[in-house]
Amino acid sequence: MVKKMIGKLLFAVVILFALTFFVFSLSNMVKGNALDVILSDEISMSQETYDALLHEMGLDQPIPVRYWNWLTAFVHGDMGMSSKYNVPVADMIRQRIGPTLLLTFTAMILAVCISVPLGVMSAYKPYSIWDNLSSALAFVSSSMPGFILCLFAIYIFAVRLGWFPTQGMYSANQAHTLGDLIHHLVLPVLIAGLQLVGSLLKQTRSAVLEVMNEDYIKTARSKGLAERAVLVGHALRNALIPIVTTISLSVPFLVGGSVVIEQIFSWPGMGSLIISSINDRDYNVIMAAAVVICVVVLLTNIAMDFIYLLIDPRLSKEN
Repeated sequence: MVKKMIGKLLFAVVILFALTFFVFSLSNMVKGNALDVILSDEISMSQETYDALLHEMGLDQPIPVRYWNWLTAFVHGDMGMSSKYNVPVADMIRQRIGPTLLLTFTAMILAVCISVPLGVMSAYKPYSIWDNLSSALAFVSSSMPGFILCLFAIYIFAVRLGWFPTQGMYSANQAHTLGDLIHHLVLPVLIAGLQLVGSLLKQTRSAVLEVMNEDYIKTARSKGLAERAVLVGHALRNALIPIVTTISLSVPFLVGGSVVIEQIFSWPGMGSLIISSINDRDYNVIMAAAVVICVVVLLTNIAMDFIYLLIDPRLSKEN
């Protein structure tokens, strides 16, 4: 098992290098560069001066050379400086990673708390009112784009009812209290969580329904166990592996969807930082943000492998 985990870690490193090179190449293929953005307000500049600045910033070198220079510095802990704001990229990432993790993992917890109980009830009583309501919720969650859900939520809960704010992480000119944070967090988390409910609910229902007719379920019932104990202790426990797999596969989708949500709700996270950095051709910030997101996704997938072992220790004996 140790060799298997080491292999997964090495594979994750290879994937990280491949993704960062792809992102770096893609961002450098866009017309214009960081120097063009910085000098966008300049009236005129000689070609010699422009070329000298381009060489000083290293932007006249081939993409593989620039990527290697960036990678070497990054491995040594240097994320570089923002070409737009002239501040350390590490400081910008440190300020933005917290809000994004708060948003995404709170949304994940909300989705699990909604989907798993509804999926179990749907499997326990198929074609009942619970099953019909769950199917309708799963259909809406899976079919409606995130920005449409954002607009509906803003119109209903912010414009019409006035219950929640629509911008920022805290209210302006007020103390940053936990209550104010939760007040601003409700709508973004609700939208992000609802986007995951559909797939997770359907997978939970399917996995639990598949084990409901197994012999150990009939044996548990014949022993006189309460239905709650049968559902939770036997049916749900043996259906957890496909459910956990669905959760792990939802992490990249959740991180990607948070970019749109952060833009709409002006949430000061990694998503809004990536969008502004792309517009500014701020390559160091783009690459650092890409690395952080890739690492979070890869570490989550590795953590899921350990969770598999807790769910079913027999997996440790497999190749």
